[in-house]
Order: sequence, then C-alpha cells, then structure tokens
Amino acid sequence: MSPNDQAIIKKTLEYFDKEFPLSVVKEGTQLYFTKTSDNKFIVEIDGSEVMSIDGLGGKWMGERFFEAYLDNANPPSEVARKSFACGIENLVQL
Repeated sequence: MSPNDQAIIKKTLEYFDKEFPLSVVKEGTQLYFTKTSDNKFIVEIDGSEVMSIDGLGGKWMGERFFEAYLDNANPPSEVARKSFACGIENLVQL
C-alpha cells in the first residue's frame, strides 16, 4: 500500500470516527451498512443516511467492515454475523 493510500485510509477512519453517532444503540434500531459496486460505503440508521464514503476509502472501509463481521474466529457480534450469513443464503436461493 502506497503512502498516499495509507493517508487516504487514515483520513477515512478519522472521518468515520468523527461522523458515527456517539450514543447507545437502542434495541430495535435498524443499522444498515452497504458497500456498493462503485465502492461507496454507506451507513444508515433507521432509514436515514448518516454517512457515505466513496473512492479508495469507501472500498477499503466496506471490505474491512464486512471481513470483521464474517470472521468466524472473533466476530464483533455473533448474532449479526449469523443474520448476515442468512441474508446471503436467501439471496443465493433466489
């Protein structure tokens, strides 16, 4: 990874940290994390977009985010990982 790419990713992480709401997520809150085919990473809370990251930062953030949730060894949320896996399974069956 080039120094320029590293700088872009660092700025992306700083932006994410600054823009992501600092509050307790209440039960029933719907969080949507989307990585689009044009490498945009979008965060929505209860249907409202709270952040959108494009370019290299969006590509990197989307890939790392979903890798973390799909990690069998140490997922941040086992419930979220299983829910994500079921969603993919349902898509494949269509």
